[in-house]
Amino acid sequence: MLRTSLLCFIALTAAAEDVPGDLSNGTVTLDSGVTINTKTLIEPPIRNSAFIPLGTGFRSDGNTMRFIICDAAARTCLGFHLAVSAGNSPDTRIATLGPLGPEGAGMSMAITGEPAMKQAPLPKYPAPQTIHDGDTIAFDLMVSADGTERVVEYLQFDFGNEPAKPAAAASAQPRDFTIDDGPVRFSIDHGHVLVNGAKPATTAVFLAGRGGATLWTYFPGRGRYILSLTPHEGFVKAGTARAEHISFQADGQQIDIHLGKPFAGTEAAWNLYVFHDPQFVPVLKGQQPWVLVGADRLDNLLPGR
Repeated sequence: MLRTSLLCFIALTAAAEDVPGDLSNGTVTLDSGVTINTKTLIEPPIRNSAFIPLGTGFRSDGNTMRFIICDAAARTCLGFHLAVSAGNSPDTRIATLGPLGPEGAGMSMAITGEPAMKQAPLPKYPAPQTIHDGDTIAFDLMVSADGTERVVEYLQFDFGNEPAKPAAAASAQPRDFTIDDGPVRFSIDHGHVLVNGAKPATTAVFLAGRGGATLWTYFPGRGRYILSLTPHEGFVKAGTARAEHISFQADGQQIDIHLGKPFAGTEAAWNLYVFHDPQFVPVLKGQQPWVLVGADRLDNLLPGR
């Protein structure tokens, strides 16, 4: 079932550039077990789009999700807060959309590295909606000045009535990754982080603005951990990588990162090598003490390179 409502729009005057129609997609699983499959699209996906997105970011906490999108040319960010609560019957839930709130400033800094990004006003939100398993909510995030293009957000809900089948990687013996294993693609639009089996005291933010075959994570006061499936100088074998699950030991703690999708298949498991950069300080340090997860090229991550 498709439920459509207008969230907000902002007129943009950005110069035309080539932008893929698919801006971001991924998966969030809330504490209640509800899974939200999200997709952000430019419609229609024409050449020389009026939209020049710099990046998107997602954050999930409990039974809520926050989303932000930043436009480079307009130097403007906007987003929304989504809360999913119990419905009036066992087969329904209530989806409530609202303003992103003051946390949007820190999320935009995490994506862009620029503190001056302006948050666009969000004048209207739909009323809370009753949803069923498989329903999709669709709404406009942006509309071009001439009205010919839109940035549309799709939220599809899965209540998790059928348990997922375990991946073969769950029982596979880990080994070193090789070029013959194929490409690695981390889907970091969504996910969650556990420390010693529990969510960390500070919220985890997944950064989708950049991409690469090397994952990294930052913890306030402890610096950044660079994660690789292959050995490199200065890296220590400290964990495993299976399907969409990264697990490693650091400073006497067990850290688990669950991503939205498998990054290199579901049939094998690999050794994980870790480099600790305790001096790393993100742009937003001192403003929002968040755990960060991102992906980039290895050469861009190593200190002094």
